[in-house]
Amino acid sequence: MVHRARHPAGCQSRFAGRRRQSTITQQLAKNLFLDSDKAWSRKLKELGYAIKINFTYSKDEILELYLNSIYFGEGRWGVQGAAQQYFGKPVDKLTLPESALLAGSPKAPSAYSPVKHMDKALERRNLVLSLMKEQHFISDQAYQEAVKTPITLNPNNGADSLKGKYPSYVDYVMDEAEQQYGFTEQQILTMGLKIHTAMDVKVQQAVDEVYKDDSMFPQSPPDQQVQSGVVVLDQHTGEIQAILGGRGVQVYRGFNRATELKRQPGSSFKPLAVYGPAIERGYTPDSMLYDGDLDIAGYRPRDWDGQTRGQVTLREAILSSWNIPAVWSLNEIGVQNGIDYVRRAGINLTQADRSLSIALGGLSEGVSPLQMAQAYSGIANQGTLAAGACHHANHHQRRSRLGGSEATASAADHAGGRLYPDTVAARGDHVRDGPGRRPRRAPHSGQDGHDAAARHARIRPDRRERGEGRLVRRLHAGAHRRNLAWLRSNRR
Repeated sequence: MVHRARHPAGCQSRFAGRRRQSTITQQLAKNLFLDSDKAWSRKLKELGYAIKINFTYSKDEILELYLNSIYFGEGRWGVQGAAQQYFGKPVDKLTLPESALLAGSPKAPSAYSPVKHMDKALERRNLVLSLMKEQHFISDQAYQEAVKTPITLNPNNGADSLKGKYPSYVDYVMDEAEQQYGFTEQQILTMGLKIHTAMDVKVQQAVDEVYKDDSMFPQSPPDQQVQSGVVVLDQHTGEIQAILGGRGVQVYRGFNRATELKRQPGSSFKPLAVYGPAIERGYTPDSMLYDGDLDIAGYRPRDWDGQTRGQVTLREAILSSWNIPAVWSLNEIGVQNGIDYVRRAGINLTQADRSLSIALGGLSEGVSPLQMAQAYSGIANQGTLAAGACHHANHHQRRSRLGGSEATASAADHAGGRLYPDTVAARGDHVRDGPGRRPRRAPHSGQDGHDAAARHARIRPDRRERGEGRLVRRLHAGAHRRNLAWLRSNRR
């Protein structure tokens, strides 16, 4: 829907052309169709789109589209959203002083925000009014009355139940909309896109509450906060039910430790790189594995307790996380078989990872909590991955609607294959049900834009009823130097 604002439009046309080298049409083309990189190829595409827009729309229509796509501060994109944000009314009900305030804000939305900088906003509004008088858009009397009018804010946020909530989840939903479905950030924020997500609000709130409790984390060093990221997904569908990308204040489209952080997975990689493919090749939970001094071409792994036991069962090796049996087993079945199994679990390793060190989670790049949660979902789902090898197939989004048309995304659209045969799944159950299967808790080591996304794209959880099930959770914790990771699968 296009919203018209006479006074802001008339004034904006004079300001925008003076403050940037690009024309309003070029800025509109960039906002609607392109990203913000500085490459010449992007500038050429921008020029091409601008020419097409000029041939398709009148100048007034271009100006309207521009005003509906630019940022006005306080998480609001588009003049209609700004009118609601600051004055609680539609744009066609704005007064002259209110219109002038909005017309002046795009030059520096944060600096001229009346919420944070009332004096600067007032000065900027009066400058716009004076220019409108000089250029005969308004009379002297209208100008005098307008400059005497104080700025009165009356924001209408009653319908924004998600305002400021779940920023990590919102960020990743936007990433998924851009990467999988081709939407630009401006389209998501300004063009009425509705996204129905797989978020489970109760799960997400529980995660948020845990991360607010400092007692759940080790004391942070003076120079930085111990950080962490967590993702929770439903292994049956691949749908992501909760994401938290870090502790403390989070910025719009900031670094998400749940989806972007790459860390060494350590011993949590053993079931994927070693024991999964071993069971696939006939090993059982009671198979005996070597646990003694080991030297394979100079690689000498050690168990964490500094001891050896001669031989241990596969079950014991998993439950106690012995290192020597894992390396010995991978050497027996072949590194390539371990790499192939990990690839089927959705993690693509590089040529640099073609070594026995992957048995202990020593990778050249590392993996994210999201990748590990997806990989383990196949084990928790009796050998079937709910999503394909691409980890973006983990779905935040169920349905997207834009301009009257609806595109539906489900985990079935990106269905994965069998991670391992049914017999392997059954043997995995024996391992899981063995003694000591509940792992001891491992120790930890050492805004506005989110509101816009939640409001304008209407990103919201799908409020379906959920029955009993099991969730796969993956958490990385650390102070950007160390990482201890673990996975637990519990009944909700």
